[in-house]
Amino acid sequence: MEAFLKNAVVGTDRLASPLPATETELDTLTVQLPTEQKERSLLLAAGAYAIYSQAGFAPPKAPKIMPQAAPETLRVCSATIAHRFEEMLDTSANTLLPEALHCLQAAQLRLPHALLLQSISYASKHQELQSAFLAVLGERGDWLSQFNPEWSWIHRPKQEDPTRAELEALWEEGNLEQRENVLSYLRIKDPDTARDWLQSVWKQEKAEVRERFLDTLVVNISNADQVLLEQALKDRSQRIREKATQLFAYLPETPQMQRIMACADSIFVYKQNELTITLPTVLDSIDEFVPALSEKSSLEQWSQYMLMLVPPPHWEEHLALTPGQFIEQLATYELRQELIESLMFSALTHQSINWYEPLLRWSIEHILLKTRQGSFDHYQNLLAALPEEQAEALLLPLVEHPNHWTQAVQLLPGPWSKKYSQHFIKTLQKYYAQESNTSYTAWTDNLPIVASAIHPSCFELAQGPWEHPEKDAWYIQHRKQQVQNMLALIEMRTQFLKEIK
Repeated sequence: MEAFLKNAVVGTDRLASPLPATETELDTLTVQLPTEQKERSLLLAAGAYAIYSQAGFAPPKAPKIMPQAAPETLRVCSATIAHRFEEMLDTSANTLLPEALHCLQAAQLRLPHALLLQSISYASKHQELQSAFLAVLGERGDWLSQFNPEWSWIHRPKQEDPTRAELEALWEEGNLEQRENVLSYLRIKDPDTARDWLQSVWKQEKAEVRERFLDTLVVNISNADQVLLEQALKDRSQRIREKATQLFAYLPETPQMQRIMACADSIFVYKQNELTITLPTVLDSIDEFVPALSEKSSLEQWSQYMLMLVPPPHWEEHLALTPGQFIEQLATYELRQELIESLMFSALTHQSINWYEPLLRWSIEHILLKTRQGSFDHYQNLLAALPEEQAEALLLPLVEHPNHWTQAVQLLPGPWSKKYSQHFIKTLQKYYAQESNTSYTAWTDNLPIVASAIHPSCFELAQGPWEHPEKDAWYIQHRKQQVQNMLALIEMRTQFLKEIK
């Protein structure tokens, strides 16, 4: 057909023979067309070829009908609730989403179908909320997951525990992520098998693969893993050797950790009510177990690394000091912040809960209130492990300082108790009534979190009155707008919670 079109475009008058050969039976017929009527003959030949091409044509099979979504098992939320939820998907109100998702799940409600695409797109970009969204997407949400690879997180088929044969097949033939998942699963169900499988392939895996597989040992780690860890300590990769040392820290009864603790005891000596920190006198080939250290390492490196590795209860037993007393002794040194944050890391690793409060109390008073610096991840993890009332009480010094209340918000983003919420709101109203120079960006960024964290019984208190300095300055107007934006979020929370009851 292209040849016919080409001849038509060129023009029949410019061609000696306007009828192209088709290499079909039609050629014996088209040559009989009159040559004096070139245009008519070309059209007749083209029409004949079009009909000839369609003769015997078999149309393609219709695509297989896709299965429909399963019937919904949850009630759909009301149109009003859906409207409020859609507003929360906006970036200015998304701090309210975790509570809204929790309320929908508790009420056994799902989102309407019309809101699914917007919700799925949002959750695909916010991995921390995906598990909460799963509970409210319904069967249609699961059905939609097949149309976009980025939505695969939605479809998580419920399966029975895999068989031994299935696990072996994945371990031997799967990709890196699947093999890592097999080890993680077995460390929970059968840690001995997981260790044996890892040990059997240890020498043939690449360093980055060995490192990822070694991470799985932290689950149900025991003295039975000692041989594999010793093998990892001799690895060519320093990252793997250091990771093996960190894993040995979970096994204080092993010879390796006993030698590490003996070395630590020679560094930290408590005599006559004073803690002294010196270079170790008991090395005992310690560099074999702690590759990050050597005889050339500085005192700072030795002290920090030992504090990270040795379980905090060891200091209570060996030095006969309470956690608070040991922290106060460390605080007399110039590197107090680094030393205490190393101790924080160890307390979290060994879940030494009785150390959490004294560590936080000292750090808040001497680090956050003075330097505004510190390892926020450590602080957040320690606070999250404490009872609500205890955690909130520790943060009061930050709340009661106009330049640090934003740190309290970041460290404990909610939900807050009624008592803490009342105190926080009243203190915040006092700050906004003062004419003071402050970080407006920090205040703006944290007020939406305050709106999502305060206890529902304090909504009315939060409405004010909010007094502002009688000064027509740009920053006063900016602060007024900050408060109005926060109150709008609180009103959105109020209406949503009222509707979902």
